[in-house]
Amino acid sequence: MTDLDLIVPALVGLVALLYASTGHGGASGYLLVLSLIGFGSRAEMTTAALILNVFVAGTAWRMFHRAGHGSWRLALSFALTSVPMALLGGALHVPPQLYSGFLAIALYAAAVRIGVTLTGSQGSYQAPRPAVALPLGAAVGLLSGLAGVGGGIFLSPLMILRRWADPKTAAGVCAAFITVNSLAGLIGKLLTHQLAVDGRIVPLAVAACAGGLVGSSLGAFALSWAWVCRMTALVLALAPLKWVLR
Repeated sequence: MTDLDLIVPALVGLVALLYASTGHGGASGYLLVLSLIGFGSRAEMTTAALILNVFVAGTAWRMFHRAGHGSWRLALSFALTSVPMALLGGALHVPPQLYSGFLAIALYAAAVRIGVTLTGSQGSYQAPRPAVALPLGAAVGLLSGLAGVGGGIFLSPLMILRRWADPKTAAGVCAAFITVNSLAGLIGKLLTHQLAVDGRIVPLAVAACAGGLVGSSLGAFALSWAWVCRMTALVLALAPLKWVLR
């Protein structure tokens, strides 16, 4: 066993802990770690990231739901259209240069705005109308499938900035959304023969599950809503590194 065999699972576990505290699965973080160590082909990395996403976001979904945070109705309003579009996105071959720069700028802008303007204020929240949620879910699902992530990094800032939900409810909704989208992405890869599972994912999955359990427990039960909001801003700031440093 080399030092790398210990360091990489530790990094994956840390990513899972950080992302799960905000209801995210961590796919963008896993992709960054895997790309830096040369884990394998793009298909192997995106497959691994989606599998880890299912474990971590699924755990976060359960924890935030147990704590009373989350809305099945709100999650479903986005997921109805996101799932088929995530299937489509996972099956398409699109050069990452076409969308990576735009996504990085958008996520950094959302991180700054959330971190600076929203962590100190509370107010009323109102869920979006179906006429808004359904097309938005489709757009986020397509982006998720193309990028090989669960979509929480796109949906979460919109929910908070548009005041569709408080940060903890947004975390619970995103955890459910990410879980189903990641499963759809994996199915899309399977149907198009792009599913590539590397045996090295086993220790990474163990580390991700442990980190996800700790992180989601902290986010759901221990951290205040303001801290979840700040952690969301941090996650959004870190996520674009996957494209910037690729």
